[in-house]
Amino acid sequence: MNKLEIAPAGDLAYAIYRYQLKLQGRSGKPIVDRGKDLVVWKKQPDRSWKVVAESFNSDLPSATPTKSRATAHCTAKSRSTRRKKRR
Repeated sequence: MNKLEIAPAGDLAYAIYRYQLKLQGRSGKPIVDRGKDLVVWKKQPDRSWKVVAESFNSDLPSATPTKSRATAHCTAKSRSTRRKKRR
């Protein structure tokens, strides 16, 4: 899935590729992440290239967020506010 393209005008380029990243977790156990990355470069007046946008997503499953008491309260409050507006 690796791809590199340069615009016909020669002033923009993008790359799409897969990555693998190895980190040491808090417990000391290694964490391996794999995913996809997209990077966009723009040619500068001095003819160098500068990254102007980057986005990646991991193939790892996302963690289920836990709601704090404050979050649960805000969610309940916003629901009651929406009900009042509908009437």
